[in-house]
Amino acid sequence: MIATRSGKPITDRFVRSALAFACEALVVTMFVACTIEPCPEHDSPCPEPFEVHDWCGDDRCEVDGMRAHCDPGGCDLVPDQILTIPIADFESALVGKDLAISFALGGCGETGDNPTPGEVAAAIDGESGTPWTLENHSGFTFRWESFPKSPGELEVTYSGPTVLPCTVVQLRFIDASCEA
Repeated sequence: MIATRSGKPITDRFVRSALAFACEALVVTMFVACTIEPCPEHDSPCPEPFEVHDWCGDDRCEVDGMRAHCDPGGCDLVPDQILTIPIADFESALVGKDLAISFALGGCGETGDNPTPGEVAAAIDGESGTPWTLENHSGFTFRWESFPKSPGELEVTYSGPTVLPCTVVQLRFIDASCEA
């Protein structure tokens, strides 16, 4: 039997109450922590992805020569427009050199299909990336046989007869070999 300093025994009811309180405090702490900072879906041994759309913001990237609208949710894009990203400005920060692209319905209120692999293109300084399939990844991944040593611009576009009339594109550089 366990006793307190005063000599009174600690009951099972006391232990259960203390454990319940500790568990509730842990859950509340985890909830508060996840609302302050993003919580990881799982621990990964792979390098942290570089979120291109976050980097772009509202003033670093262009769509057809005009300022692009990009935020933490992605960059707005419609079919046949070209999203141009000055990759030279952040290339030194890249750990992974494979481009992962995800699409979500944009705010235009229309419906359509997500592009298929042949309807999405990504190029660095005119050199097209090769589409690569990653399991457990809902978008597209592009790799370059030899990643350019001094890349200038990354261009991304999509087109197709039934694709979404407007979309939000999320772009991240990842280490696809590690993610596979």
